[in-house]
Amino acid sequence: MGENKELSRSASVVARTMYEAMKLIKQNEGTMSFAAIKEKIPTILTFNDWESANTSEKTPQPRWFVNSVFYSVEYVKAGLIRKDAGVWYLTEEGEKALALTPQQVFEIAHTAYRQYQKENDKHETIDEDVEEVSELTDEIIVAEAESTAQEGISKRIKAMNPYEFQDLCATLLRGMGYYTPFIAPKGKDGGIDIVAYENAAGVGQRIIAQVKHMPTTAIDVTVVRNLAALLKKDGDTGIVFSSGTFTNEAIRFAREHKSNIRLIGSTELVKLWIDNYELLSEEDRLLLPLKAVYYVLK
Repeated sequence: MGENKELSRSASVVARTMYEAMKLIKQNEGTMSFAAIKEKIPTILTFNDWESANTSEKTPQPRWFVNSVFYSVEYVKAGLIRKDAGVWYLTEEGEKALALTPQQVFEIAHTAYRQYQKENDKHETIDEDVEEVSELTDEIIVAEAESTAQEGISKRIKAMNPYEFQDLCATLLRGMGYYTPFIAPKGKDGGIDIVAYENAAGVGQRIIAQVKHMPTTAIDVTVVRNLAALLKKDGDTGIVFSSGTFTNEAIRFAREHKSNIRLIGSTELVKLWIDNYELLSEEDRLLLPLKAVYYVLK
């Protein structure tokens, strides 16, 4: 597909929508739920009647949305975004691509997908001239369900008080197989909120965690620097738990620091809680009870 070729209606709306979705993810520190993206896009872009029309009476969804999800596999194959459990992430390549136009980014994704098919001997194709994606695919149905669950759990976490959130983080560590001999009592913040070990004897890997219940504020690099100063022993791991997100500077500092520092924001925290839920004790599950829902893929 050449640079000057006019895009089809479907491809055109996808190019615009996916470009804005990538910008939104970047503005949200590199990660955003599928549901939040779907909610935000119509406040940014104006869609015509054809783009706004529902594609199916059975499962009514606007065409701009269905087509964009349908094509988003190309953006994944191109390494511009990745998806996991109802959450979309912007990759470094995706962030660089935002310096281009929406059509150029679409063409990069489309070309990469064609190459992927060729290398993997795939015969099915996503055709840029397809004007209709009439039915929701399994991917859309599952992604919406996962994203709705993610949003619901995140809201429940945001409604917790700081000590409930601290207990949730300590409980998660126990579910992951760690022992938590120290959880900071209520009172003045002493810098360390949780200390965890990989065994009950208190030997081996030690985790020092700070817990920040700030759902509407991105945690800045100062918090991460303060945690790094507390990592005294070789092999110590530092974790900052947040009910929100982290600034890019905080993320960069943690990634480049000589010590092992993990930043676990709201999105990853929810995923870890879901992944380890069955490993929690019955009592611990009561902090944030979940119920599994199963869907039969066609």
